[in-house]
Parts: sequence; structure tokens; C-alpha cells
Amino acid sequence: MLKGSGIAISPELDARLKQQFPPGTSEQALVNALMSQGFKRVGSCHTDASIQQASFSKPGTGILPYDIGADVYWKHDDRGRIVWTKGLVQYSGL
Repeated sequence: MLKGSGIAISPELDARLKQQFPPGTSEQALVNALMSQGFKRVGSCHTDASIQQASFSKPGTGILPYDIGADVYWKHDDRGRIVWTKGLVQYSGL
């Protein structure tokens, strides 16, 4: 969690996003990668259309099933280049 922010950032997902899609990377490269992994575009921020969101969810299976969800947020500039990314992961179960 980002200290004092109330946002539960996933350090692992966040680090992968920053490594694979650093600032300046084409937004389309990020979108293509997310879609190929089962994410769906959710839309943009109501107050800033340059901030986008994609979500992933999968129901749990097995003896102790935990559903998993992930959200990726990113901001792009007017040339379609990434400014920043953030990744969140949630597990829910019993």
C-alpha cells in the first residue's frame, strides 16, 4: 500500500508495469499486452480522460478458492505515450 494514500498498489505488478512499459512507451503496446492477457478496458477517469483503466478477474477454484482481480491504471500524453502506470491486485475468498 502506498503509505498514507489508501491505495493498495501491488509491488510486483507495479514493478513489472514500470519495467515493461516505462514512461514514453506507446500506450497501444500496453493496451495490446493487457488485452492478450485477458484484461478488459473499463474506461477513463471522469475528471481526466487521459487516465485509463483495464481490469482482470478470474473466479477461484480448488479446495480454498480465492477469486483474483487486477486493475491497471495509466496516464497517457497527447501523443499516446505512457506518463505513468499503477497496478493493483485483489484476492477474495472465504
